[in-house]
Amino acid sequence: ERKALEEAERKAKEEVDRLAREEAARLAKEEADRLAREEADRLARERAEKKAKEDAARLAREEAARLEKEEADRLAAEEAARLAKEEADRLARKTQLSLPVRRPRGLLGRRWRGRLQTS
Repeated sequence: ERKALEEAERKAKEEVDRLAREEAARLAKEEADRLAREEADRLARERAEKKAKEDAARLAREEAARLEKEEADRLAAEEAARLAKEEADRLARKTQLSLPVRRPRGLLGRRWRGRLQTS
């Protein structure tokens, strides 16, 4: 009877140990899964933050390039307008120089001619 009791205690202890090992393994697996999920979430968050920063930097570069191009276009247009005005002024001066001098007509014209002759 004592041997049977010891055998039953031994079997009960083995069963308790087996159940404890299974529970420990289950808990360890759950903890590992939780840690893996947290790590995956952290990595995904870091990737999203990095992508957002890269996108913001790219957009800032594109905006700066657009503004720089607009400024260059504006300066080029101003320079073209200045050159066109200079050319128009030059042509106007050239045209004024080539116009014949108008002499007054009538009585005033006779005096004019008289002045030309006397001078």
